[in-house]
Amino acid sequence: MKLIKEKETLIFDPQRKGRYKIQKLGEKEAVFHEGKLILNETDIHPIYEVTFDDEHRIVGETLISDIDIMNFRDIGGFVNEDGYQVKYGCFYRSSPILLDTSVKKEYFKKLKIQAILDFRSDEEVNRCQDDVLDGVSYFHKSAIHDKEYDSNFDMGSLLKDDNANELSTYMKRVYVQLPFDNEAYKTMFDLMLHENTPFVFHCSAGKDRTGVGAYLILKTLGVSDDVIMDDYMMSNVYLYEKNKELIKHYGDMSKADEIFGVIKENLMFTMKAIAGKYGDFKTYLKEEYDIDDKKIEKLKHLYLYEEKIHD
Repeated sequence: MKLIKEKETLIFDPQRKGRYKIQKLGEKEAVFHEGKLILNETDIHPIYEVTFDDEHRIVGETLISDIDIMNFRDIGGFVNEDGYQVKYGCFYRSSPILLDTSVKKEYFKKLKIQAILDFRSDEEVNRCQDDVLDGVSYFHKSAIHDKEYDSNFDMGSLLKDDNANELSTYMKRVYVQLPFDNEAYKTMFDLMLHENTPFVFHCSAGKDRTGVGAYLILKTLGVSDDVIMDDYMMSNVYLYEKNKELIKHYGDMSKADEIFGVIKENLMFTMKAIAGKYGDFKTYLKEEYDIDDKKIEKLKHLYLYEEKIHD
């Protein structure tokens, strides 16, 4: 099941034959006609309940294209290994928060985001600062703590040096380092535990540091590595047009796919590093973030829908 946005029309694609009923979350009246809904200005990131034969599912958009921020996504909707869905409208992943029009600002307000967590370096932030609206908390915590590029990491500057192979090797090292002793991700889990949600977390393109952050959230909520990997790889789809421009600007360089996009091997480096140091993810959560079984259950209670589904 999925929702497809086409201009002002939202289309429900059941992806198989059968009878279904669809309605807004928390409301009783069915709103779709022949699988289509004409949106109005109040429909800001709508979430729907779908009953399909004997299956119940919550369905919403993943890519929030209307806000016009590159790679701005809701990481809700995924089904964990116990059959429960991650709630929509709690965690957004993104590129920098640039609200340069009144339309963007109003849309952002209507998402009711409480906090922005910026994973970029000092250099990146100085070059392009987030637009932080009144009432929204802003946390700048660089996720990269490599001695060489701790505060001055900047992808654009490194690419100008025409050192794609060196940068590729460096990014692999970053993926190994990211999950350990990282104040950025500690802040992220603090926001979750203190219910300071919804929040948006981001880096420069919303794919690497942000991709690891999304992995940590979803893995904690019990989503499988395969499902998380599929979401991680979607950055290649959502950044496709932007990356074509970058490749045109920088030339047909080697390793462009892993520099401008994402590759499975990089996130695998993170997964293997955690397993290699701690053996399992629960031990990792306890040692790195002091998140024990009780806190894991609290997070699942907060951020998973109550009804179990069949997937």
